Amino acid sequence: MTYSHKWIPYDKLVNNAVKIGRTILTAWIKQVPDLLFSYLHLTLSGVFLLLFLRSHYLSAG
Repeated sequence: MTYSHKWIPYDKLVNNAVKIGRTILTAWIKQVPDLLFSYLHLTLSGVFLLLFLRSHYLSAG
């Protein structure tokens, strides 16, 4: 079985994989603070909403 294309050297392949991995990692690290912040924001607003509703409806009942 013969292939028409030339074989890519292994070290070149590894270097490309490392470059791609590093790019993905840096992009992910840049997004983490935003994701954490929005998650915290949602959690805190949910907690405050629950407390607000509880205080209102329990005092009425």
